[in-house]
Amino acid sequence: MTACLGTTETPALKVEVPVIANRAAPAELTMPCARRPLRPAIFLTDKEALTWALKWGYAGDACRALSDRQGEWISTPPNL
Repeated sequence: MTACLGTTETPALKVEVPVIANRAAPAELTMPCARRPLRPAIFLTDKEALTWALKWGYAGDACRALSDRQGEWISTPPNL
């Protein structure tokens, strides 16, 4: 029983410590998304309706593209 109570040292565990790198986001990633245009109560012409639909769709596309670029920047750590 005394053999089990000997002074056997266990190897220390290697612990990795995360490094927080504060970095400023580039200006092109901090601009606000384009606002979707308000829908009028009625469209007087088909051209007016199509113009509104294109602006509405572009606002969503631009915001998704900005979000994709932000996600790529966030997931790419800086080289320290």
